[in-house]
Amino acid sequence: MARGAQATPGAARRPQDHQAGDGFAGCAGAIRPGTPCPRDDGSPRRGTRSGCRSDKQRPPLLCDGVRQGRPDHHLRESARIDPARSHALLIPVCEGIQHAHMRGIIHRDLKPSNILVEEVDGHAIVKVIDFGIAKAVSHALTAQTLHTDQGMMVGTPEFMSPEQAEGSADIDVRTDVYSLGVVLYELLVGGLPFDSRELRSRTFDELRRVIREDEPPRPSTRMRQLRSGDAKTAESIARQRSTALASLESELRQELEWIPLKAMRKDRNERYRSAIELADDLKRYLAGEPLAAGPKSATYRLRKFVRRNRGATIAAATIALILAGATGVSLAFAASESRAKVAAQEANQKASDLLKRAEREAESARNAEATAQREKAITARINAFLNKDLLGAANAEFGSGSDTRVADILKAASQKLKNDPPEPEVELGVRQTLMSIAASMGNQAECQAHGARALQLAERVYGPDALEVADVIEAIVESTGRGGSDEALVHLGRRGVAIRERLLGTDHVDTQRLRAFSEQIGFVASQLRLRDLKSEVLLPLAIFRGKGESPEQMKQHILARVEETESLWNQGKRDQAIAVCHEDFSPFLKHPYAQRALLVAIGMGAEALVREMKLGAAESGLLCGIAIGKQSPLFGPEHLHVLYLYQILAEVRMAAGDYAGALEALDTGLPIARRKNDMHQGRLLDAEVARLICLGQTGKCD
Repeated sequence: MARGAQATPGAARRPQDHQAGDGFAGCAGAIRPGTPCPRDDGSPRRGTRSGCRSDKQRPPLLCDGVRQGRPDHHLRESARIDPARSHALLIPVCEGIQHAHMRGIIHRDLKPSNILVEEVDGHAIVKVIDFGIAKAVSHALTAQTLHTDQGMMVGTPEFMSPEQAEGSADIDVRTDVYSLGVVLYELLVGGLPFDSRELRSRTFDELRRVIREDEPPRPSTRMRQLRSGDAKTAESIARQRSTALASLESELRQELEWIPLKAMRKDRNERYRSAIELADDLKRYLAGEPLAAGPKSATYRLRKFVRRNRGATIAAATIALILAGATGVSLAFAASESRAKVAAQEANQKASDLLKRAEREAESARNAEATAQREKAITARINAFLNKDLLGAANAEFGSGSDTRVADILKAASQKLKNDPPEPEVELGVRQTLMSIAASMGNQAECQAHGARALQLAERVYGPDALEVADVIEAIVESTGRGGSDEALVHLGRRGVAIRERLLGTDHVDTQRLRAFSEQIGFVASQLRLRDLKSEVLLPLAIFRGKGESPEQMKQHILARVEETESLWNQGKRDQAIAVCHEDFSPFLKHPYAQRALLVAIGMGAEALVREMKLGAAESGLLCGIAIGKQSPLFGPEHLHVLYLYQILAEVRMAAGDYAGALEALDTGLPIARRKNDMHQGRLLDAEVARLICLGQTGKCD
């Protein structure tokens, strides 16, 4: 056979050609359908001279006929098929080559021109030809391996594996796998991985280097190169494959190019291990299953499963969506019901809380009303006891002379309480009143006796930590502390302060007042040492004024102003006296705390002046304080602090012997206090008793 197996008669004189013939003959009986079977020509064997050959000649071999023409053409020329048909046509080629490999034969020259397609009854029959340079790996031909001349390679460079180009003697079946990968590459792209002209223009060594070392471009990249070089050719290739160019490129970028790239790996250990593995991967592609050449990720395998089972997957997904939707709706209804339940519970809880709050407020109101009624009743009984029992007893025993009335009242009251004590609440009120009267008369013994008994009664009636106990303590400190210092009174006052701090707070005016009284005890009244009032009354005034005055300086400042107002007041310039106070304290009168502190300081300053027997100055200061309180938007004429100043003014006038003036002050403040009912009952009782005394001293009381 002549070179190229073109069926042109010629002499095979070279040893290589004889080896090729023996190689092809060695395949006889070992090739299954997919290869044309070599047949003997019927000539005598060695030792005969019949026929056209001698015993020294190699007999020609005859194969199955492959009809030329339209049905029978090379696979390259029948590429007007889609990629799926290319895969389908290559599967029997792989199976035929696998059969040859199982018989120990490696083709070593697989290419489209050695793969023929014949149509029989509309079915494509594939034939692999030209085993002329095949190598036997387990046949007797192994001892007669084909050799080449210097500078020659066995095979076609464009389809040659790297190990075959290197001339390695240990090539195996994977060299045919490489060639099959190149064939598939050309079927997909319409071009070879390496351009033939460029490849064959290189030197022998450079050509071998390219085959061994240079990585072929990916099919998608090769298609893009073809399109950029010759767009018409690229479009023609796409049309031959029954698809658009863009679609072909997109398809190549996915699984379609994975199979040839794996078959064409430079390292044969990374290729398919056999032709049948390549065929299996082609079958997987056609079946839509995951490829061995693809990634091992679960995502890829899941995607392939979905594509392969699209209908079932859609049905399952639809069912899952329906179930998920139903579950979501159920959960939404459950959540809505839960929220509604929670909202209802919260509403019920709020309603319950409001109801409990209303009940507590109603209970507090009832308690307050009951307390007010009870205190009112106690006050009425106290007044009745004072007016009827005590005054009646005093008149019966001592007569009705005005000179002895106060002393007589005290004596008769003490005897009456000892012999016929009233109920504890009434006795408590009476004791506080008598304590105040005794203090105003300077009778400290009577004052202390009534105060001690009043404290016992308060603790028994209200408990040791009640506000009523603190009120009694304040009355004791204020009344019995006027005569000088007493350590026991200091401790008693601190006890009252602690009770009020706990129940009213440290900033409450009653707490501040009691603290001031307690801190004042122990100092000589004539020296008027008010510096221990600290920040409770005087220091805030200095701070608000911004002058940085100490408590002592502030005290002296206030008293100087009071004395100045006394002079103006005595001259009949009362408006000017009030204006002086306003002018002096105007920088801080806008602050509520400063206004309260100012009125408290004026009241305490007046009491201090009384102890110094500066009654005129005390009266003038109180009148100024009353005027300021009445004109203040914070207080007004009916405020409790203003009423307290009226009460202190009455005490100052009584100390000066001006009972008529004292009665005038009491008649101004008492009606308001009775109507508003917000003055402390002890103070209110003091005012009522003082009024009775003034009425008696002025002859207006029977």
